[in-house]
This record gives sequence, C-alpha cells and structure tokens, in this order.
Amino acid sequence: MKVLVIGGGIAGPALALALTRAGHDVELFDRVVPPALAPGASWVPADIGGAIMLNENVLRVLKYLGILDEVMAAGTRIFRLEVAHMDGRKFAMYPYHDGDEFFTTAILRSTLARIINKALNSHGVYTKVNRRLVWIEQPTDGSLGVTAFFEDRTTAHGDILVGADGIHSTVRSILFPSVKPMRSRYSGYFAVSPINDMPLPPVFKVMIDRQSGNYAFVLPAGNQMVHWGIFESRPDANVSESWELSGDIAVERLRILAIAERWNLPGTFLDLVWSTTRVVRVNFTSLAPLPTWHSNNCVLIGDAAHGVLPFAGQGAGLSLEDALTLAVFFRYLPRLPPRKAFEFLHELRSGRVAKVAAVSELIGRRSGYSPMTAVIGLTILWMYSFAARAFGLSLFTNNIIRHDCFDAAMDFLAAKGQIYA
Repeated sequence: MKVLVIGGGIAGPALALALTRAGHDVELFDRVVPPALAPGASWVPADIGGAIMLNENVLRVLKYLGILDEVMAAGTRIFRLEVAHMDGRKFAMYPYHDGDEFFTTAILRSTLARIINKALNSHGVYTKVNRRLVWIEQPTDGSLGVTAFFEDRTTAHGDILVGADGIHSTVRSILFPSVKPMRSRYSGYFAVSPINDMPLPPVFKVMIDRQSGNYAFVLPAGNQMVHWGIFESRPDANVSESWELSGDIAVERLRILAIAERWNLPGTFLDLVWSTTRVVRVNFTSLAPLPTWHSNNCVLIGDAAHGVLPFAGQGAGLSLEDALTLAVFFRYLPRLPPRKAFEFLHELRSGRVAKVAAVSELIGRRSGYSPMTAVIGLTILWMYSFAARAFGLSLFTNNIIRHDCFDAAMDFLAAKGQIYA
C-alpha cells in the first residue's frame, strides 16, 4: 500500500517508520523550510520546541519501534514531581512509580525527532521538506486513491493519506474546514537552557501561585539541557500560535526576567532565563472532540485529530500511540478497506483521548475551575497512582501511564473477530 504522510514532527515520522518496517511504501512530507543542505545531506530536525515527558505508555511505543534504548540514553530519568510555591518552597512531592523496564524520562523534542528520523532514514525513507500542502483530491466512486497538491506545484499520489501535521493541521482544514482549535486560559513562554554548573536534581519542579493560577516549571531533559516555562493564567491575543522561535532572544529574555522577578521566582530560575538559547511564546490550544477522524481515504492522527492541553504530559504520547495503533491495524487488517481501519482507530482511541483530555483540563484549571484545582487534581492523581501500584487498581496509573496501545489494538481486533496473519 502506498501511504502519504503529511507532517514531519513526531507522529508522522513514527508512523512512517512503523509502516516502512511492515513493508508499506511511504512518502513523508513537511512544510518546514530548512537551511541549504550540502550535496547528499539529508534534512535533520531543527532545535525547536521544548522537552517531552515519556511515561511507560510512550516508552512501550518506542520499544516497538526499536529505538527505546537510544531514547532513554539521550534523556534524563525523572524520579518525582515537586510542587512548590513561587519562591521554590515545596509543599507537595509525588514520586513516579516506575516499573523494572520503563523509567519516566524527559527528552528534548528535537532529540526525539532526530532519533526517529535517523531510524527512518536507515530504511531509505527521508522527509521531503519545503512541501506545503494546499489541497487534496480523492475519488468519488469509493475506490482507493488520493492526490496531494503542494504550494510548489508538485503533486504526490498514494492509496491513502495520513494527516499528522499538528493542532493547526492543514489536512484537517481541508477535510473538516469548520473545525478550529480553541485557546485555553494560559499564555506564556517555553524555553531551553544549558544546565552548565547549576545543581538541578532529576525532578520535574512546578512552582504555582495558588491565588492567580500562574505557574512556572523546570525539567532537566538530557544532553545537559533543561526545559523550562513560565505561564500566566490569561490568554494573550497578541501571541502567535505557530510555535516558532522568538526572533529577538534578548528582548524576550528581559520580558521573562521582569515576570520572574515580579513573581519572586528563585535565583536558579533567573539563571536559566539568562542562559537560554531559544524561546517560544505560545498560547495553549486544544480541539473539541471530533465525531470522526477520517474522510474517505484520508485520516488524522495526533494533535491534528485530538489536540489536548499539555498539563497531563500526554500530548506526544497520544500521537505516538495513534501512529503505532494505525500501523497495527494495517498489519492485521490487510483484507479490509483502509477506511475500516480508520473507523476502528477512532472507535478504539477516542475514549482514551477523552480520558486524558479530562485529566489535563482538571490539572490545568480551564475556565470555571478554582485556583486550587491544580493542586487538588495532582494530589488525587498521585493517590490514584499509588493505589493502582499498591493494590492493582485500574485507575489513573493503569489506564493512562501504563497503557500498552499494541496490546489494546490486538485485543480490540480479536474482539471484532478481525485478526488476519
């Protein structure tokens, strides 16, 4: 089967890798405009974005993709979550109850993207960059086939097309033009800084103002780098949602320092601001649940299908789970039309996505929640996690953190009577 994948972030290359390993013909496209490449050189994901927290459910996907050891070696094992006042004084601590094989790991998004792309390149598949999608055409008679049209007037033809192009998906805007992302109540900055000689323990530290809902965080993320952020509990209509790097680091640094000093953040946080090498200014956005993720021979995965707020740390994890689940369905549904696999994908995955979205909204205190909801929510989730670990209860830990999407997909297909070798 010929598969066109739009989106070269995390989910797109992961899906391309899984499908290529299963013997499918895959073309991967991204709109990014890279710097000039040397003759014979391939594109390498740039240093954009912050860090990603990889829990057991995500690490299982990476194991199936054959890149688990490399990812864990490149990241930092995180032992616990610490919640503190703005000045750094702790008032709560929640250890991560890891198993024997999978350890909660933080890694730079760009590092993870490079590892996935390197594995994909080893199979002879390379991202075709500077290819901005503008339109899609599909047959009207129900047969397989799709044509993608790009801004540079090139085209690509395949049996199906997968949109893995993020919360502001071009594929989704073509298939479902009325669907728009929703802004949350939070705006602020993501950034990455070198650790240098700072004594930063391997913990995820969140500093919260319990009156305003403002917060900041620090997360070591491997390669002697640390991911940090600072967010106000209000949307900012002047902030772009492109997640592009800020053009003037010096100006943004001074703005952040002014906020940090006004909030009385500790000196170590100020040091990180001074040493930062890249800053992204963002508004958090999400999607309302879609009744379907596909239209004929095109399907959405990841944030393109179900962008959730980041407070549960599962956005990238859900995207990777989608990618592997879809690859499993293609492997074990060769006799059924791909559209049936798309229907199964939504049927199986939409409930889990809704659960994670609800948890994330609880932690993040979207409009209508009181300022203390985040602390209460974190405490409840930790208690559920401890109970599940100690007593085998299928609560937050088993349902979200310890989820195995491969086993879930196989169980789903078995229940449907649709297992094919």
